[in-house]
Amino acid sequence: MTINLVEKILSNASENPNSVAVYLRDKPKTYSQLVHDIKILSANIVYKDECNSAVLITASNTYEFIVLYFAVHFSGGYSVIIPEDSDVKYKKFVFDKVNPSLCVDNVEAFFLESLSSEIDLDETRKPFNKIADLMFTSGTTGEPKGVVLTHEKLYLATEHIVKNVKNKSDDIELLLMPLSHSFGMGRMRSTLYAGGTLVLGYPFKKLKDVFKAIEYHNVTGFGLVPSAWNYIVGMSKNLICKYASRIRYIEFGSAYLPAEEKKRIAEWFPNTNIVMHYGLTEVSRAFFIDFHKDPLDAVGNISAAVEVIILNEDYETVSSGEEGEIAIKSPWMLSHYYMNEALSKESVAQGFFKTGDLGKIKGGYLYLTGRLKEIINVGGKKVSPYQVEMYLNSLVFIKESGCIALPDSNLGEVVQAFIVIDESCNMEQDTIIIRIKKEMAKVLPSYMRPQKYSIVKSIPKTPSGKMQRLKLLNQ
Repeated sequence: MTINLVEKILSNASENPNSVAVYLRDKPKTYSQLVHDIKILSANIVYKDECNSAVLITASNTYEFIVLYFAVHFSGGYSVIIPEDSDVKYKKFVFDKVNPSLCVDNVEAFFLESLSSEIDLDETRKPFNKIADLMFTSGTTGEPKGVVLTHEKLYLATEHIVKNVKNKSDDIELLLMPLSHSFGMGRMRSTLYAGGTLVLGYPFKKLKDVFKAIEYHNVTGFGLVPSAWNYIVGMSKNLICKYASRIRYIEFGSAYLPAEEKKRIAEWFPNTNIVMHYGLTEVSRAFFIDFHKDPLDAVGNISAAVEVIILNEDYETVSSGEEGEIAIKSPWMLSHYYMNEALSKESVAQGFFKTGDLGKIKGGYLYLTGRLKEIINVGGKKVSPYQVEMYLNSLVFIKESGCIALPDSNLGEVVQAFIVIDESCNMEQDTIIIRIKKEMAKVLPSYMRPQKYSIVKSIPKTPSGKMQRLKLLNQ
C-alpha cells in the first residue's frame, strides 16, 4: 500500500506521463516533468544536520513551490511552510523553534539554480522521514502550535478529501486559495493525488482573469473560503452561474457560511457536488456536508471514517442532543504537537482530539453551537487575540487591551479591540484611534488588525487576574 503522496505522484507519472499536472497560466507541466523536477531539486537539498531534516519554505502559489515541497519529502526531509506575508517576529519564532537545516525564502531562485546542476536522477531517492509536514497554527497563549503530520496521515487525509469532493483524473482545478494555508495545500495534494490538473496564476481578486481562466482551461472545480466567495459575488453578482454546467465540484471550508447562502449556492449550481468541510489543522477535514443532501445548518455528516463524541466539563461523554465540547478521532489526526508534550497530552481526552468548539450530535449530524477557544477566525485565517494585544499594549499611551471576535457578514469574524488609555495621555479619543490604526498597520497583516476600537475604563478580570473576554461585550 502506498503510504505517501510522492509515491502516488510517481505512480501517476508512470501511468500517464504526458498528462498535465500543472498549468502556470498557459504554460503546461506534465506529470513526467513534475517528477523529473522533484528529483532534480531533491538532489540539491543538503542537510547541515542529519538529525534535523527540516526545510523552512516561504510559500508561493507557483509550480516551483509545489516541486520543492515534494522534493523535500523525496530527499528524506520534512516541510515547514510559512506565509509570504509573515511578520519578522513570527518568522523568528518558527526559525528558533525548528532550527531548520535549510531555509528557502526565494523558491523560484532555488529552483533555477537547481536546474543548472548535473546529477544522476537514479541516485536522488532517500528514505522518507516519518514526519512529512510541520504546520504552525495559532495558539490561545499567543505562541503558535506546531502540528506534526506524518506521511501516512497526510495520505489518509487526502484520500478522505478526494472521496468526499469526488476528484477524478480528468479534473482541472483552478487553485484560488494560497498554498500557505492548509486549505490550499489540501486542494493541491488532492488534485495531484487523483491525477488531475492544477491551474495556477489567477488570484481570485482579479475576477476577469479568473473567469477567463475557467473558460480557457475548461476548469471543472475549485475550493473557496467564504470570504473569497463573498468577494466574487459582491463584485460580479451571479456571473459565476454561467459556468455552472462545467463545474463538477466546489469545496468550501475554514470559516462560517450562513445556511441561506449555502441554499443559494446549491440553487446556482444544481448539478455540482458542493461540499463544506469541518475540522481544524489537527484533524484535517474530519467531516463534510453536501449542500444538496444534508441539513445546511450542520457542519458534518457523521461517517464511519471518523469518530466524534461530545464532552462535558469533566471530559465525560454526554448523551445525543446535549451540548458540549466536540472531540474527534480520525486515522489522520495529528501525531503530536512539536516539542510540546504537555499540550499534546492536554489536547486529548479518551483518545479523541478536543477541538475547543462547542457542539451537539443530532440525527447523525454534527452541529456547531459556539467556541470554547478564543481564536478569532477571520475569513479562514486564525488570529490569536494575545498576539494583537501584545502589539497594542506596546504603545506607550495604552495601559491595557482586550480583543474578541466581532461578527462580520463577509469574513465571518473580525477583530474588535477594547482599549484602556494611560492616564498620562492627553490626546482626544479620535486622535488616539487614528494613531493606533497607523501603528497597527506597521506591525500586523491586514486580517489581524482590529476593525473596531472601543475605549473603556477597565478590562474585566477574574480575582486571579485572568481576562473575562465574554464580559467585554457588555463594556
